[in-house]
Order: sequence, then structure tokens, then C-alpha cells
Amino acid sequence: MLIDEFTDIANRACAQHDGHVPITVTGVVPSPHGPLVQWTGGSPATRWDRRIIKTAPLTQELCGVLARVLACRWREGRAVVPKGWREDLASRHPTTFDPGGPHSWGGWRWLWEAGAELVAETGVTGFKTEQTKEKFAQARWYWSSKGTIAQKQATILVADCIEHLSAFTCEYCGAPGSLRSGGWAKTCCDFHAVKANQGTPR
Repeated sequence: MLIDEFTDIANRACAQHDGHVPITVTGVVPSPHGPLVQWTGGSPATRWDRRIIKTAPLTQELCGVLARVLACRWREGRAVVPKGWREDLASRHPTTFDPGGPHSWGGWRWLWEAGAELVAETGVTGFKTEQTKEKFAQARWYWSSKGTIAQKQATILVADCIEHLSAFTCEYCGAPGSLRSGGWAKTCCDFHAVKANQGTPR
């Protein structure tokens, strides 16, 4: 399950890079963060984004953050979205999120979790989330911080990766997802796309 999820999300998240080489998993190793995927493949090229050339996070950076996200997702043995996940996340990362926690459905909880852990590891100071939300079926993370230029650049990279990966992650359950539209735009897995069309996304 972990390997399938990594392979699916990684290849679709990086497929727009020119010269993309399919990403394959070479192993899964235990870590303090959970089961951490190792991989080969990818490409460091720029990508097109809404007719604007935009430097996306490099494949290795995106995959590194994705590996951490999925380590968070599977470290407890079952990838479930418990009630009160926002409050729990905010209590464990009080300097990152406000008491209400991130504003999204629970499937993105592991993106926010990994993001908070990785931001803390940059050493950036005075980090404050100004707003989190879903916009055009993708996470948006607005924040401010203090620290060195290198720390801020590392923090920008983390936030950019989290936002980019959310476009390939079901907002309701955290499984691989894709953009669904039709009066609304959401990133969903097949199961939750049907549920959302029925008006019962959970």
C-alpha cells in the first residue's frame, strides 16, 4: 500500500518535468518518522503551470517531502482520519498552527503534519501560519517567519512541496487522488469522487 501510494503520487506529481524518468521504489527503511521510502528516477527540469514557466520543486525534493508525508501517514500502522485531528495537530505543533488547526478535510492531515515537522527542522524562527485553505482543489499555506535566508528558502521549499503534492492527494482520506470538477473542484480518490457527487464526501 505504502509503495503503491508513493509510486502513484510521485510519478504524477513529477510527470510534468521535461525528461521525466519513471520513479521506482528501491526500499522502505524504518525511521523515527515512520516507514521511509527510498527511490530512483525523476527529473530536475522546469514544468509548465497554467501557461507560465514555473520552477517546480525538483523531483528529489518533492519525493523527499512525499516520503516524509507517507511516513507520517503509515507510522501508526493504519492510515485513518480520526475526529479531532485538527486540534491534535495544533496541540502537537503549537508554534506552527493556531488552535483551530489547518483548514481542510482530514485527508491532507499528513501533508500538514509532515510540513510542520520539516519546517521545524529548517531551524527557521518565528514561524507563524497566517492561513491554510483549499483553493482550486489544492492546499494553500500562507505563513511568515524570521531566520536566515537559507532557512527561509528551505521553508519556502517545504511549503511549495506540500501545496504541489496536495493536488495529487485525496483531501478526504489521503490516498492518491486527482482533480475532479463539475460545479466544484476537488482533489479526490475514485471512492470520494463518487461520494462527493452524491453530496456525502465523508
